[in-house]
Amino acid sequence: MRRIYTTASTVCIWLGDELVAPDIATSDLRTSQLDRAFGRKRLADIDPMLVVLSFFAQALRNSHRVKTNEYGIPDVDLLGFPSQKTPEHRILGAFFNQPWFHRVWIVQEAVLAQDAKILVGAWELDWKPFAEAVNVMDAGNIRNPFTLQLRVTGVVSEESSAGVDIPAALYLCQIQQLPGRKESLFPLLNKSRTRRATNPADHVFAVLGIAGDVANATELSSKLISINYEKPVAQIFRDATWFIILTHATLRPLAAVEILDDPSIPNCPSWTPVWSEPRRTSAFDYDLFSADANQKMDIQKTGNSNLLRASGHFLDCVVSITDPLIDTTTQLRAQDELIEWHYPPRQAEIDFVRSAWTLTTEYYRRGVGSGNENTAADAASQDSTSQLCLPTYLTEKGVFEAFVSTLSVQTNGGSPDERGEEAEDMVDSAEAWFQQNVGWSSHPASWVTKIWHTVRDKWYPGAGMLFQAALLRSCVGRKFFMTKRGFIGIGPACMKSGDLVVVILGVPVPFIVRRTEDQESQKYILLGECYVDGIMEGELVQTQQKAGKEAEWFTFV
Repeated sequence: MRRIYTTASTVCIWLGDELVAPDIATSDLRTSQLDRAFGRKRLADIDPMLVVLSFFAQALRNSHRVKTNEYGIPDVDLLGFPSQKTPEHRILGAFFNQPWFHRVWIVQEAVLAQDAKILVGAWELDWKPFAEAVNVMDAGNIRNPFTLQLRVTGVVSEESSAGVDIPAALYLCQIQQLPGRKESLFPLLNKSRTRRATNPADHVFAVLGIAGDVANATELSSKLISINYEKPVAQIFRDATWFIILTHATLRPLAAVEILDDPSIPNCPSWTPVWSEPRRTSAFDYDLFSADANQKMDIQKTGNSNLLRASGHFLDCVVSITDPLIDTTTQLRAQDELIEWHYPPRQAEIDFVRSAWTLTTEYYRRGVGSGNENTAADAASQDSTSQLCLPTYLTEKGVFEAFVSTLSVQTNGGSPDERGEEAEDMVDSAEAWFQQNVGWSSHPASWVTKIWHTVRDKWYPGAGMLFQAALLRSCVGRKFFMTKRGFIGIGPACMKSGDLVVVILGVPVPFIVRRTEDQESQKYILLGECYVDGIMEGELVQTQQKAGKEAEWFTFV
């Protein structure tokens, strides 16, 4: 397929005889009396594709205005676009929602073509200006879904947008811009999880033609990921994961694991991502963390390809957990892991935060480590982390700041006095969020601060929006937990009391693991990634190294 599409003079992408517009009430598309008086018509009255092409044309007019923000991300305030409340945005969304954009096999068609054209009936669109327009729309955040409601001086103001689902098309445009139009297998597999295929094995096989590391590692690739539809899908996913681990000397694929109660692909090892299933949670920003203290991975052969034996450090045992933050009206959009953002918070979010804060305050009010049963896991925890202290937890204010850092998944930032401006803004927003939604007595802010928040809420009722956005991004689909020694964190929805927190060398985030029922074998099930305040910058690993303690081995089934 790579040879076919790279040597073709033109690739024609046929999307059908016409664009089927979404079901929009006639009244919503009615031309105003003033426009009719001047002989004007809405483009949607003529052809929905005219609406789509006008969006692309306006995006191209904005292309020279795109700038890179302080985070290195393209950004632009789009000019000339209609309000996101208009039905035209839904027509644009219908264009990007067409099945072609979401199929896994079409990636090679668009990426490898030297010249491509999109055809819809009699309409023709060159790929290059289309790709540029999509990139501009992405810089303008046109895809972000949100609902915002504020009450200012008694008047309720509401804005909302369903967003435009452009990530599937954006993915094609971004790969085409890479050198050689190739990407490594790991990011390709991660992105293909959200695409559609009749055969789950195609989530691996369909991207091999544009995987640069596959072409450069012929011996290993022929052994592990040669195209063979006779192999069980679980084995195909496992071998692709082994290829990434061995080729790049990294255990990063483990961070893509999400254990489900009813997996669609049975018999997958727990450490192997199910590459045909979209994520249920928003992935952490791994560039921000180094829980493994940037140590290289260390693995051992076991003679069994279903087992992964890796070195790491044990932190503690989970003793208390909340219910997961799940709201049927708050969905994760799989294509780009975007949470539908809304403010003010809904009852599910308030209940989640209140439950997590109750667990935290009750623990520290009765004293760290008191009133809990001793277990073998606890004994191991005390031995392995006896020198790892919790400096920010020594005061009520420190506990609150650690709590906010956990729910917003921020870097630890050292002691409270060393917090950066971003962390300070998050704590201030969280204080306002608590006061507005949980109550005056629920957090340790001073009376002056509480009065200030009360006054500010009258003039700026959205003070808690920063914390609300971080809460949704980080916690939807996850549970809040506490460990025996008082560490707090968020982890996978499948975790239970008695599960363990470990750091695996070669992965920048910690994991929740569970011992198998066979206690003698000392094997573990990898449940998924987690955030634990106080160890995200390598504190656990560094403490163990200073104490002269070597990493231990974990065998994952």
